[in-house]
Amino acid sequence: MNETSLALQGNDLSMANVDQMSWGIQRQTRREIETVAKATIVANVHEQARAQLCQTALINAGVLSALEEHLIGVAPLGASRYQAIADAYVIGASKKLMQW
Repeated sequence: MNETSLALQGNDLSMANVDQMSWGIQRQTRREIETVAKATIVANVHEQARAQLCQTALINAGVLSALEEHLIGVAPLGASRYQAIADAYVIGASKKLMQW
């Protein structure tokens, strides 16, 4: 079974139908199927990359929040500064992810 037969399987079509087409139509059909398959693979890679970036941003936000909490305990007068720096990171990371 190849990608063409897999693509046609869910559409009540069979390879016999494609094989009955003229050579030019067969070739065009296979090219279109390959184009769709390629776009699907690329979209999947983008989604996986975006998910990985989200995971990294969440972990970084958590680490920065823990550090912020620790620093507030050590030097409470810097609380507003720590928060501003952590917030700047989270806002910047969020904007980047939304623009992906």
